[in-house]
Amino acid sequence: MLAQELKKGREIIGMDIIMPEEIEDAVEKQLFYSQEQLEKLSLMLPRELALEMVARYCYENSVVILCGPPVQQTLKNIYMLDPDVFSPSNSWWEKESFTKEFIGWGWYAVWKKGIPKSKGRSWHSAVKLLRCSQKPLSATQMAWMEFVYQKVKGESLFQESFRTSSLEDDGDRICFDNNNGIEFFSTSDNKLPIVAAQEIDLFKQQEEEK
Repeated sequence: MLAQELKKGREIIGMDIIMPEEIEDAVEKQLFYSQEQLEKLSLMLPRELALEMVARYCYENSVVILCGPPVQQTLKNIYMLDPDVFSPSNSWWEKESFTKEFIGWGWYAVWKKGIPKSKGRSWHSAVKLLRCSQKPLSATQMAWMEFVYQKVKGESLFQESFRTSSLEDDGDRICFDNNNGIEFFSTSDNKLPIVAAQEIDLFKQQEEEK
């Protein structure tokens, strides 16, 4: 059972939030959240009034809130949860260093659309467009978020291709695509936009600072 605050978050934010128990069901119990983790996740959520603000913000800005895995997951770990969600052409990255990057547990507010005006800019110029609390997503983070959203909602979270913060061993930028399952490719150009996420407890910190 989810803690009371998690249930309240579901009631207020509705379909814009994916809960830990939904993730457990989606991966067929290959991952479990401990009771201690669930309690800590509930404490990370803002108070009810702030939750209402978050819900409105999510609706107006195409943001979804979802939970990271209960234990750190690399890209390879996520792939093994259900290879069918990934493109069959992904074998090229198996020995690349970026596959060792991981995503940890906690709440993430994820922007579904690219950061405005980030397309066509250099990486460093595009990152400067992010708000102070936003961070560009790594390949592993994008894989987890797209994977979870597809498994729970039955549809794609990201509707276009994006650059990630990850780099291929030769220095090229790793990019995400979802036309034929979750797929990654590398490029040296700046044609694609970037997408960002924010740790949800930062919403709470911002509310407490007011």
